[in-house]
Amino acid sequence: MRGLLNLCATALGPLKKDDILALVPDIFEDSGLLDEAAAAVNRFIIGDGLASGYVFSHPRLAEYFAAKLTNRECEAWQARFLQYGRDTLAALENKTLLPKNAPAYVVQYYGAHLAQAKVPATDFYALVCESWLRAWEWLEGTPAGFLNDVDRAWQKAEAEGPAALGQQIRAALCFASVTSLSANISKDLLVACIKAGVISPDSEFVASASRRFFFISRRRFYSA
Repeated sequence: MRGLLNLCATALGPLKKDDILALVPDIFEDSGLLDEAAAAVNRFIIGDGLASGYVFSHPRLAEYFAAKLTNRECEAWQARFLQYGRDTLAALENKTLLPKNAPAYVVQYYGAHLAQAKVPATDFYALVCESWLRAWEWLEGTPAGFLNDVDRAWQKAEAEGPAALGQQIRAALCFASVTSLSANISKDLLVACIKAGVISPDSEFVASASRRFFFISRRRFYSA
């Protein structure tokens, strides 16, 4: 029971059953034990772990239980999320996990967990890859989340200075590649796709926003 509370206090978003079973197999050996724990804390945690993930019913509850953890405990729980992200990314890169099957929680929040933790810049650089882009596209239908992660990597590279010049260039090229694909799609085709439901209305917005972001970032890069 306490394990579920601590896990949700460390999480940055709703957790599905598969997420929890992957994160704490030493605490919950199967979904039956997890169901029992969820029932015991249903005053605090809502969701069924399937259609809707487990999450505290109020953000203040997450803050309350997180505050009860020592620094060492916080790091230990955070380490589980970091390892979950690394394992998922490795599986994507090794082609043992298809982008469409990547855990939604990992795709959405792994970058944010990295930003919270004291991890090497190489962990951020690892996100600048095609498999991570495809996972984001499968999840949201746009590259917006991927470009956010690339920007995190770019910021880390800038902080490292000339030693990470290659990573800065890699991030810039990544932005260029994604946005150039969007730029080659005609406006009429985008409108037709949106009307037909092939892509979401956000896709055109993301394409234009990404182009603006790229040119701003490029100026930042060359002026450094």
